[in-house]
Amino acid sequence: DQGEEVEGAQVSSVVCGCCETLEDNSHIMSYGACDQLVIGELKAICEEVYDQGEEVEERSIDRSGWGPFMPECVVCPKTVAEVQAVMRLCFAKKIPVVPRGAGTGLEGAALPVRGGVVLDVMQLRQMELKKDDLVLVCGPGWFKVEVNNMLEKHGLLFGPDPSSNPSVGGMAATSGSGLSTLKYGTSRENLVSLQMVLPNGDLMETKRLVRKSSAGYDLTQLFAGSEGTLGVITQLAWRVHALPKLRVGSLISFKDVGAAARCVVAFRHSVVPSLARCEMLNGPGMQATNKKFKMQLEEVPTLFLEFQGDNIDQLMEDARNTEQMAKKHGCTGYVLAEEGSKIDDLWEARRGCFFAAKDWNDRPEADNVYPGDCCVPLSSLPDVISQTEAVFNGCGLPPIMCCHIADGNFHLLVPYNESERATMMACDKKAVELALAAGGTCTGEHGVGLGKMKYMKAEHGDVHVQVMRNIKKAIDPLHIMNPGKIFTMTDEEAVPSMSTGEVSAVVDGPSVAAAATSAKL
Repeated sequence: DQGEEVEGAQVSSVVCGCCETLEDNSHIMSYGACDQLVIGELKAICEEVYDQGEEVEERSIDRSGWGPFMPECVVCPKTVAEVQAVMRLCFAKKIPVVPRGAGTGLEGAALPVRGGVVLDVMQLRQMELKKDDLVLVCGPGWFKVEVNNMLEKHGLLFGPDPSSNPSVGGMAATSGSGLSTLKYGTSRENLVSLQMVLPNGDLMETKRLVRKSSAGYDLTQLFAGSEGTLGVITQLAWRVHALPKLRVGSLISFKDVGAAARCVVAFRHSVVPSLARCEMLNGPGMQATNKKFKMQLEEVPTLFLEFQGDNIDQLMEDARNTEQMAKKHGCTGYVLAEEGSKIDDLWEARRGCFFAAKDWNDRPEADNVYPGDCCVPLSSLPDVISQTEAVFNGCGLPPIMCCHIADGNFHLLVPYNESERATMMACDKKAVELALAAGGTCTGEHGVGLGKMKYMKAEHGDVHVQVMRNIKKAIDPLHIMNPGKIFTMTDEEAVPSMSTGEVSAVVDGPSVAAAATSAKL
């Protein structure tokens, strides 16, 4: 414990790969300029490179309400080799790179808050169906609906089903799952493997195309949900499923969201083998649906169920069993559609919640919609969902609740005007606090992006966040991959302001700190 042996062992620190020690990392947050010389080099790599005009402006925003954050240029590679070359150049020049898919994100994950290059992957559209293996290998630029239309010709379907029509690359990057998780699983559970281009341009596969493997760390799950902060997804291998021949649907009405949630918990504790979808809209959600889609549905909390399979007797038995359970839990109405096609319009309306929310409020100035996203254990669902609705109602901001309720996942679509922004953000903060206190998460499937960064430590704790930072440093030592997302690299790092698009030192997010003390919660 003393002497030469100890003194000789006192070496400095772990080398991070681009600097002498982990402590000497001040250069990580400073970036090189994407000037005309660099743009010229990018144009030598890719045919489509833009540094002005609509192509740049449209990639400064998404559906989240954050931004605009203008990129210095947009690059649209058509091959994996082009992605590698772009990454090698940006790594050498220390230029930020933000991978982007269809731009349907709701948390600002694909916005270039530090400028740099937006790397649009929508032209990476290779595809191979390995039908005997029930595996689809494809590029990230395919839309979900396109994939399902192709698979339908082969008697197959793509399991994850987000309400929007995102790119499959974006689904993997944010772990977006959607309406059919109950039967087919989350996006993560359907991923077999990913092909990744790393920040320095190296190419790797995360796993062989097998159902299971014990060979080392599960890097597929590390990169899935990483929102472009660790590399660029250039190819995905997905599990696909047999297309059911028959569908039966039902609508079940309740007096309040708590009663609907308690009924769903009963469903999950029972054997209902053909139940594939179980969704819920609250009263305002049904009002918005009626207005947007010209329907005449009862404007009370309503469950949307779909049963899938090849045996009509099984489907009808499951439908009858759920009806009996619903009556025991006080349902106020039950409608059965013996042919699933008869409720297709209702499913399209359910998918259109976000746009229905925009049109629902009669106040012309309330043209903003805030998209919340929490997920809680089933045991806590009835209480949390009731309390959350009450929080927003108490502030005069009735929320539209669109819920993947059988997963414990509920979305809040809150129309508001600019004068109500602070109150709305304070309500959302309270909603997240309710979810976390119940053992839930601040984001079930929208991802972290910008909007949920402020909750990472509250959900995970300091040690967890530091482990994520260490992984980021190991894979992306220059911090060029989508910087400023998911978590900050230091506790002092600033986050952007939702209202101005500028970087703010308020780590608690846009207007939340002030609103939290003044809103009537």
